[in-house]
Amino acid sequence: MKNIKTALSVILSASVFLFTGCAGNSTGDNNSHRLYVKMDFSAEELKATFVNSVSGETKETVMKKEDDGDGFHQYTCFGDAKKYNKVYFTYGNDKTDEVAFNKLVDGWYISSYGVLPCTEGEEFIRDVELTRLDFKFKDEQKDVFVWTPKDYDPDSEDKYSVIYLLDGDRDLSNEDYEEGTWGVPESVTSAMKQSDFKAIAVGIATRESTRYRELVPDLGDPAQEVADEYDIRYGGDFCDFIVNTVAPTIEEKYNVYTDPAHNSITGSSLGGLESFYIGIEHPEKFGTIGAMSPSFWMYEESTWEKYLR
Repeated sequence: MKNIKTALSVILSASVFLFTGCAGNSTGDNNSHRLYVKMDFSAEELKATFVNSVSGETKETVMKKEDDGDGFHQYTCFGDAKKYNKVYFTYGNDKTDEVAFNKLVDGWYISSYGVLPCTEGEEFIRDVELTRLDFKFKDEQKDVFVWTPKDYDPDSEDKYSVIYLLDGDRDLSNEDYEEGTWGVPESVTSAMKQSDFKAIAVGIATRESTRYRELVPDLGDPAQEVADEYDIRYGGDFCDFIVNTVAPTIEEKYNVYTDPAHNSITGSSLGGLESFYIGIEHPEKFGTIGAMSPSFWMYEESTWEKYLR
């Protein structure tokens, strides 16, 4: 599977830079980008280490402490967004995980929950307001949650891109940080500040009891070691449900673009596998695939070669 995985990773990684060309908040150097950090505790010194995940090159910078705001502590510095694509922070003996750094990232919030995306001047979104839409799939209720930015106006002529999220109930929810969160609303808010990018997020919920069936497309016999566990696979039907039922409803109810350049499908693990499949099957609908840690191991290399041909 090495060659197939390598090829797929190159294809998928290219989409990371899709919207980074139209961002501001720089010093005049087109590559220099200001990074903002919010903390709910004070650090004597906060360092940002910028990382190039391809070459391994790093650069450490001591962040400037600014005036406290709203009970938080704020730090800033500049980094080369062309040379580096990740950053991590150290304070005292503590070091955070690596997180994204590019011209659509306004800042990060360091708390006891970990590192979460945030936007300077914006209140951190602790309770995400979602609109719930009810659908039926396989004769069962299927919840779909929609998040819109605070400036979204249903009566405006402004149109928004759409980010479709598999496992969407968990991707959009931030009620329990200990279980982790993708921080999608916060990330979109950050991107909207840094560019002319506007988007809503649509999360398609998945039950744990049926997830291993609806997020697995039937491409042929699965890999031998998982054949018994994944004997029922209806990812194709789930794909049709999203493209033919969910997407048209969103396009009817919200001010959104319908072309592939403004629609993306994303998920992780089995959700990454299904996202990849949906995007490959429907390039006329989805111009960007966010397949993160996708379960490509579900099928043997020969099966992938046959499918991709």
